[in-house]
Amino acid sequence: MTAAVRDGDHYILNGTKRYITNAPRAQLFTVMARTAPERKSKSISCFLVDAATPGITLGRPDKKMGQSGALTCDVIFENCRVPVSSLLGEQEGQYPRVDALDDQPTRPAFMMNIYPGGLAFGFRGQEPAVRQDIMERINAQTPPMFFAHAFPDASFNSILMLAEMRKRNAPAELHIFQDGAHGFGVRKGGLPLTAWPQLATAWMRSLGFLDARYVRSYASE
Repeated sequence: MTAAVRDGDHYILNGTKRYITNAPRAQLFTVMARTAPERKSKSISCFLVDAATPGITLGRPDKKMGQSGALTCDVIFENCRVPVSSLLGEQEGQYPRVDALDDQPTRPAFMMNIYPGGLAFGFRGQEPAVRQDIMERINAQTPPMFFAHAFPDASFNSILMLAEMRKRNAPAELHIFQDGAHGFGVRKGGLPLTAWPQLATAWMRSLGFLDARYVRSYASE
């Protein structure tokens, strides 16, 4: 998390931005930072920061398999002082509205998990289990989730996640297929794995996410 603390006519930025494209060549950074961490996402403010500002350092360029023409690296802010005039929108927690999506909450109404990975791990011969940091986030406010997975392709991620959601009365639906190649199951000849889009559509309809009134509520513009 990057934080910005007001100090007279300046803000002091501290934090790290990861995997920033063309950071070594940038002359100006657009930085999102929290000006009041206790307000969480409602305190996210946008700053324009000159890349030559003292307190900014760059990490070593990341090693990548491709896109060598676009360097990426960390951008590190350590007690980086920027003038108040750097704040976009002239008010903390606000920035210029782009379109109707800016009016929508950041928490999704539902989630599609097709071949999810990294949800569960097993270490040193232990039985696989859902990661602790994920389990701590599963509660009554967790959005409904749809899972589709081919059994041989690390399907324990979906199976264990579904079990944890059921324990916490969070709505979820899982479809496990006996076999199927990776690639979200949309390759030709991948039946019955290619049936998941139809199953997902039926699931969305059963929860009312495809009702015309609901669709209009987030597609007004």
